[in-house]
Amino acid sequence: MKHIMRALFKQLFGPRYERIGKSFFLCLCLFFPFHTSGIQIHAAPSVLYLTSAVLSSYVFWQSIHTRRYEDFMQGFFMLPFPPRLFAWSYILSFTCHTLLIRTAPVWALLAAVHPFSFSQAALALLCALSACLLSAVSSLYLAQHRFLLPLGLTGTMLLALLLVQRDQAIASAACLCGLVSAAVLSQTDAHLFYFPRKIHAPVRRLIRKAGAFLLLIRACLSDRTIILNTAGLWAVCALLPFMFRSLHSPSILPLGFAILCLNTPACTLLSADPALRGALSMLPEQLRRFGRSYCLFLSAVHLTSCSIYLTSWQIQYKDVSVSDIWTAFLFCVQSALLSVLLEWYCPIRHCETASDLWHHPRKYIVPLLMLAASGLVCSYPSVILWWSILLPIPFFLLFLPSAGHFPWKRRIAAAENMREKMLDNFIKILHHR
Repeated sequence: MKHIMRALFKQLFGPRYERIGKSFFLCLCLFFPFHTSGIQIHAAPSVLYLTSAVLSSYVFWQSIHTRRYEDFMQGFFMLPFPPRLFAWSYILSFTCHTLLIRTAPVWALLAAVHPFSFSQAALALLCALSACLLSAVSSLYLAQHRFLLPLGLTGTMLLALLLVQRDQAIASAACLCGLVSAAVLSQTDAHLFYFPRKIHAPVRRLIRKAGAFLLLIRACLSDRTIILNTAGLWAVCALLPFMFRSLHSPSILPLGFAILCLNTPACTLLSADPALRGALSMLPEQLRRFGRSYCLFLSAVHLTSCSIYLTSWQIQYKDVSVSDIWTAFLFCVQSALLSVLLEWYCPIRHCETASDLWHHPRKYIVPLLMLAASGLVCSYPSVILWWSILLPIPFFLLFLPSAGHFPWKRRIAAAENMREKMLDNFIKILHHR
């Protein structure tokens, strides 16, 4: 078991376990700025437990179903090993990866804005462990079309987290789900954790007029990670006003607009496809043609998130005004423009996996700039007027159609070409004479 876990750890955390150090540095970068800023959010401990359980379960499910480890698993299955021993090594390795790499930064952020006691932190860790084991059992049972046990265990956890909301009941439910999941996994063969991808026959349709916007929509719909990430972000949009309940103030509303700009898979489509990026760089005027559609697509995604956020805010506080809607529009368009410019001029290169791409430090540039903009808007509301005046300028400079789109410019260009040809012919005649 020791050698199996060492091989799995090197595959998950890097040859020298460098991803653990990067995650620890990210936790420090998230904890100290928010802790020193004095931002305090009074949230119930059940929010910490629910966040730990849901996030850990989702990340664990996503990790064991990723395509990255298919060849690695096939190589392991060729070696002689005890199947159940490998199953537990596999589950424990992915559980450590989930908690140390994905859940730890969220814990650091929550601890910065609302300090929790040691017992609450231990209970959050117990909920995360139980959620990982429950996610492993659910993936096995759902692959076999058996729904009773996963639904029962999930219902027990959600009932304790959402309705009862007492530490004793949550600890009992987490222990029960964890013990039942461990009992099921102890009788599980390791080969059941291999989930081969299904190859579907391509569906061909004749589209006579198709642009970059349709290409972006099809690229997002064909990638399950982008769909799940966007759906999770929309769920955060609905819950964010309830998390801001203790800080109820009109000035806190733009902070949510800045947080909702963090849609990493949708904002790194060019970096994720180097072939498409290379093809676009070889064609002329693609920043105008492709950049317009990409900016429009990201603006639509961000506007949907902000619409859900404003709707939830209106249900909770009933004080959304027209200026708030216009501020949300400015945040969405500005973040989309900055994301497109970063993708075009500073793409993320030399990333071996999609996970490395989505966790690159460059993804925090646009949210941090939007966070600074939200601080300016909260402190000086007159910034919105100047922002509204200055925002169209980069659009006209970068995305303005070329001269071929305007008839009068085409006529001027044709006249200049005719004049140049006449001058060339006149020079040739003089030269022959």
